[in-house]
Amino acid sequence: MYQQLASLICSLVFIVLLINGGDGQEISDECLGCICHASSGCNKNQGCTDGGVCGPFLLTWPFWADAGKLMIKGSNPTNAYSDCSNDLYCAAESVRSYARKYAKDCNQDGIIDCEDFARIHKNGPGACGDLQLLQTEYYQKFAQCKAKVNPQ
Repeated sequence: MYQQLASLICSLVFIVLLINGGDGQEISDECLGCICHASSGCNKNQGCTDGGVCGPFLLTWPFWADAGKLMIKGSNPTNAYSDCSNDLYCAAESVRSYARKYAKDCNQDGIIDCEDFARIHKNGPGACGDLQLLQTEYYQKFAQCKAKVNPQ
């Protein structure tokens, strides 16, 4: 009986961890604000570039697709990417979804936090540990915001 109960508890813990992407860490609104600030100065009128980067978070189509292809209600599917990326709320939810999906400890400090989410946003999960990111304008702006806001 005890062994069955222990097995059931382990299974439930595994399922919760699987659903929550590891530790269940969510990106905070403050962290989203710093990522937005670092990306474009949180320019809601950013639009899309010829290079296919859109909105205040500077989302690419593959990023948006990986995040789940979120759409604004009533949006034409043909314009869904640009509409969502240029809408502050939809774009923020895309960043939140991407962060949840790819959450990992990029800087190897033992916790998944805003620092990691900012790195994942800029470099993707595969290169989020790249130290060259720390020398970029994006990271400098992020670090300044983080120091003021102290996001979790």
